[in-house]
Amino acid sequence: MYRFLFILAFLISFFSNAQKKEYWLIDKETKAKKIVSDSAKAVKFLDSLAENSYFFTELKDVKKIENRTEIYYDKGPNFNKANVKFSDSLVSDLKFQKNEIYTKNLDSLKKNINQKYRDKGFAFNRVKTKFQKMKNGIPSVKISVVTASQRKIDGIVFKGYTHLPKQFVKNLNKQYLGKNYDDKNLVSMNQSLQNHQFVSLEKPPQTLFTKDSTQVFLFTQKRKTNTFDGMIGFGNDKTEKFTVNGILNVVL
Repeated sequence: MYRFLFILAFLISFFSNAQKKEYWLIDKETKAKKIVSDSAKAVKFLDSLAENSYFFTELKDVKKIENRTEIYYDKGPNFNKANVKFSDSLVSDLKFQKNEIYTKNLDSLKKNINQKYRDKGFAFNRVKTKFQKMKNGIPSVKISVVTASQRKIDGIVFKGYTHLPKQFVKNLNKQYLGKNYDDKNLVSMNQSLQNHQFVSLEKPPQTLFTKDSTQVFLFTQKRKTNTFDGMIGFGNDKTEKFTVNGILNVVL
């Protein structure tokens, strides 16, 4: 795998003369095409195939045509069954009882690991798979995780309707500030506002990530409490007095 990526990088650098270039990655079998803007992204795409169970991806051909480089590759078979060894840090973080298992669904296992790290506040974690060897037709792989920094909710910013009761804002900050930035807390925050008597959300919470902080933006609006429901008829009776009849339900 690494050998063909080295060759690919060499060939791409050899063809890099034009200022504006495109790199077309073309699957020899399916003819599926992906276009990227630089050689680093092309190498990253091919490397990602090996990390997603296409362990025997092969480079077939590289052609230079005008301002583009066409890269032809063969993914080979997809291996979703595998003997898996977990990295020491992963076993420690998730408190696994075993460091080696057999799985019939490698993709599902990786998604599950990713979600467990997200629940711990590692919103940008990356689950990596490294091919080790083939044994009896089953690949052996090692799974590790690049966690990046742990994210906590550092601030809550209100947009839209901002004339909110101070106690309401104080309680919301007390409940969520400093908590892990994860799906559970975001859903809880969304529900607490959607169920509020006087305030609702125009759209789901959005997040601004910077190097040192994580801020959740809430687009609030004042809930309309006035309602009108019913049917009213107007007319005159025999005495020529004005009359109103029907059913009316008004909530103020």
